[in-house]
Parts: sequence; structure tokens; C-alpha cells
Amino acid sequence: MDLERRFQIAALALKKLEDEHSSFMRSVSDLKQAEIPGAELRVNDNELQATCLGVMLTAKHRPIARNGEIELLEYQFAYRQGEKLVTIWRVFLSDGHLYEDVDLKNFICQSSNGYLPSRLAPYLGAALLQSALFAPGSDG
Repeated sequence: MDLERRFQIAALALKKLEDEHSSFMRSVSDLKQAEIPGAELRVNDNELQATCLGVMLTAKHRPIARNGEIELLEYQFAYRQGEKLVTIWRVFLSDGHLYEDVDLKNFICQSSNGYLPSRLAPYLGAALLQSALFAPGSDG
């Protein structure tokens, strides 16, 4: 396949993923119950924000290419430590479904799930509890 055709395919795939991201952000914005005990999920400036176990996390999205083709979106949940962001967990969006892994084997839920905070909170909480932020003697 020539370079121009590969570029066109990549541009179309990126457009599809950006549309999927917009749909996901609308679903999060429209949640009837964005807050559960210990966690909250919301949208701010086209990025996910979560508060989990008292820690504010942000998750920007980025396209992921596998085998030279753009296929899915990655959301990296991170907390701010001074001037840097520390990533604690990633979730992947593909065809309206959220997965725990880039190979799309560990399904979490649909991206439009009305109970999204309760579906993501256990993953975020587990990642936080294993992070340096909650480690003994940590400056977090």
C-alpha cells in the first residue's frame, strides 16, 4: 500500500476515534450519578477528571496505533506531583467498549454505561493503593 493511501486510512481512523471520544465525553457528562462513595467522574475541557480516594486524577486521550494502523484510544489517569503528572492507570476505548488492556482482552464495560463511576472506581482505587502516593514514607 502506498504512503498516500496509508495516510488517508489513518486520517479516517483518527476522525472515527475522535467522534468516539466525543460520544464518550457526552456519556460521562450525561451521567445521572457521577459520584459514588469514594469516587467521582466528570468531564472538564474535553478530558476526563476523576476523584478517587481523595486524589484528583486527569485522563487525556491519545490514539494508539498497532501494526502501523490507528485502532483505539488510550486514557491515561494521572495525578499531579509538583510539576509532573504521574500515570497510575490506563483504560482503552474501542468500538464503544472500555478495556483494561491494549490487547482488548479484559473488557470493563460499554463507554455509555450509566454506572461508569462504579465500574472504573475499583480499577482506579487499586492502582492508587499500589502507587507511590500511598506507599509508606512516600512524598506522594
